[in-house]
Amino acid sequence: MKKITLLLFVFLLLFPHQTTYAEEKEEKEEQSSSCEAVFSETAKAGIEKYHKEEASIQEGYAIDLITSLVNFAGVNSIANLVFGNPYCIWSDEEPELVYGIFTTDEQTKIIDPMITMLKGTFSFLLTLTMMLAALKLTFTGLSGARKSEFWQEVKMWFVVLIFLMTFDLFIEALLIMNQEIVQGFRSYMEADGLDYKSLSFTSTSKEYMFTDIIVFLAEWLLALYLNFLYIFRKVIILLLILLAPIAGFSLLYPASRHFFGTWVRELCGMIFIQSFHGIILTLFLMLSTLVSGASGTVFKMILLILFIPLTGMIMSWLKLSQSNNAMHRVGMMGVSSAAQVARASKMVMSRRNPFREKNINLANQSKTKISSLADGKHSKLWNGVKSGVGTTGALIGGTAGMVLGPQGSQLGASLGKGFSLAALQGSRNIGAFGGNIHRSFKELKGSGSFKEGFRDISKRREFFGNLGESTGALVGFGGAGRQIGHAFSGVSRQRLLNSNELGGLGGANLDQFSQMYPGQDVKWLQNNQGSAFYLDRGNDNLERISPIGRADPLLSDGINREIGYQFSNVQPNLKMNENGAYSSLVKSPLSGSTEHLHRTSDVFLKGMGGSTMDTTFNPRHLNPADYYKPGLQGAEMRNTGDRVADAIHGVGNRLTSQQAPRHRGFV
Repeated sequence: MKKITLLLFVFLLLFPHQTTYAEEKEEKEEQSSSCEAVFSETAKAGIEKYHKEEASIQEGYAIDLITSLVNFAGVNSIANLVFGNPYCIWSDEEPELVYGIFTTDEQTKIIDPMITMLKGTFSFLLTLTMMLAALKLTFTGLSGARKSEFWQEVKMWFVVLIFLMTFDLFIEALLIMNQEIVQGFRSYMEADGLDYKSLSFTSTSKEYMFTDIIVFLAEWLLALYLNFLYIFRKVIILLLILLAPIAGFSLLYPASRHFFGTWVRELCGMIFIQSFHGIILTLFLMLSTLVSGASGTVFKMILLILFIPLTGMIMSWLKLSQSNNAMHRVGMMGVSSAAQVARASKMVMSRRNPFREKNINLANQSKTKISSLADGKHSKLWNGVKSGVGTTGALIGGTAGMVLGPQGSQLGASLGKGFSLAALQGSRNIGAFGGNIHRSFKELKGSGSFKEGFRDISKRREFFGNLGESTGALVGFGGAGRQIGHAFSGVSRQRLLNSNELGGLGGANLDQFSQMYPGQDVKWLQNNQGSAFYLDRGNDNLERISPIGRADPLLSDGINREIGYQFSNVQPNLKMNENGAYSSLVKSPLSGSTEHLHRTSDVFLKGMGGSTMDTTFNPRHLNPADYYKPGLQGAEMRNTGDRVADAIHGVGNRLTSQQAPRHRGFV
């Protein structure tokens, strides 16, 4: 009780109630001169010079990634945050600050009116509390222990009253003390010949090396974290100011007095964290000027890594605010979660095999070798280059992310590898796009003309699908691009199956084929361009009898996945035995057989080098009826792409004064 009363009177006497707008205004010019982003013009020029004159191809590639990342948005430098104006980068006009934290508008339009309102409200509540206690006293009287308690309450009333009238002075005193400490260290550096305005762990280098650029990236990540921290600090201090009267009222009751101590610790911790940062940065900057070369780069990197732990240690030693540690823990949890999600996504994608899925529809087209050519999965040279670039990106990102702790290093490695591979893959995608487009036009023309190729609706649909996939592969969505291309071809699956145009199947289905070709051998073939059923007429004469379905882009050129089938025989399949009983002439069909098609072989991979059994493909997942299902009569089997294709086909017919046909299969 005596300590609290003494503390309040000391601050009341030492720090009279007066604003320091004049002093702040005098320092405004000094603060504005330090308004510079981490990626300053000086840093940009130094990095660009090294990039042009000395960087190797791999280093230049990494520098491009780093500069594109740090150029994404302006981030206040550490000097701005600690010794200057932490908000100048984010404002078109640099705001004038009060105590280096709040703008003058925030002080005059938010804080001052709120303090006035809080003082009036809680003074009224304190008066009401005193009146109720006096009223209670008239009924109970003073005697024994009650008398001692009453006078103790009276003392606390006066303590709370003094606090309510002076809590703004108490907070102002802490803010002034913090400001003076920060200015003291700034003056110390200026006296020692160190320019705080260009405070940077790389600013001491007259010429950049590649390792300096990695240190710069680490410093940028640390500055980004501190930008969030100082915004968080400003909000917490504002909340603590609003909670000040409640902290004062907590002194009235023994059970709640611990809240006052918590409030004071949090307020002091949030205010003086800037002073602690000033102490650490001053020490680090002085130490960094004493070393150079490769050892200096390692030393600077260690200093950056130690910045956050040292701040937490000082706060812990002084038993101050835990809000900073809480924010750091929450931030690291977010970093850790992001790293785990990235790692889990990579594991899921690497283990995914679409041909082992149970409900896959092999009649629906998706990616082909166009996408495979763009991603380069079959190129050993390309995979080797990607591995090297990815490792380099992971090392750079992981090293820079060490300033945010182990989770930050893990996420930095994932992001560094991801960004480097994405940029490298993008360059290949652009090159593959040109080659795929040229190949698609060449395939459409064939041995004839483009006009003849367009007359074949099957070739037209495949041509637009190839164009769509080539475009979609630029951004890694080749399958979706193929679906869009099919829609814009004007050839729906229903038109392809039911039309008698060139390339159409004229409404054929498995029931008709089984009656036309009873017992005839059929092959299902799949390569990296598509899949379909073929009627085997002997002597390697194969006739396609189904639309083109899903390809396997993982298959190499010239390799076909093959399954043998046979149409059901409409002739009697029974014979009479000697004892007068009948037995079947047909062997039990293999799994994956249907009413009209009986599977007669296992799955094989065939090419120029012979054939081998394929154990990666489950024939039970292949349903021949899926290839003909979109053409069912009397049922609406169209999807969105089919509807778009029919709409385009209808518009084309109307423009040529023809009536849009209604193919069988439409309701």
